[in-house]
Amino acid sequence: MINWVALEPALHESLPFDINGVWSGSATILPNYGPVLLYTGVTAQEQQVQNIAYPADPSDPLLVKWIKAEDNPIIYPSPDMNVTFFRDPTTAWRINGHWNIVVGGKRKHRGMVHLYRSKDFKNWVKAKHPLHSAPNTGMW
Repeated sequence: MINWVALEPALHESLPFDINGVWSGSATILPNYGPVLLYTGVTAQEQQVQNIAYPADPSDPLLVKWIKAEDNPIIYPSPDMNVTFFRDPTTAWRINGHWNIVVGGKRKHRGMVHLYRSKDFKNWVKAKHPLHSAPNTGMW
């Protein structure tokens, strides 16, 4: 944590699912594969969606080049959600054969933490109820 090297951004706005923004996300190490990135993209319609990217060269120690998955977005906000407050996917964790992530959100003046599960890290299902919500908190 002493010597840092400045690198160019790994991802840029370039495709329909992130043409208006490549926003924060997280990295997860998949068994028998390696690192993947989950990140928020902003579509041409200003909808926030969750996307995945893979390293172009997993053996590169700095992982400077990434390839966006062709099947992005992997998670859309559901019809009952605010599409402009749906971002910041967490690093995934695995329990009982299922991957889990949370994504921040907001409905009116209530901050929300949405929980998603997946068996294959591509097809995600939202839990029926938020993992957490609180009034008058804004975007989580």
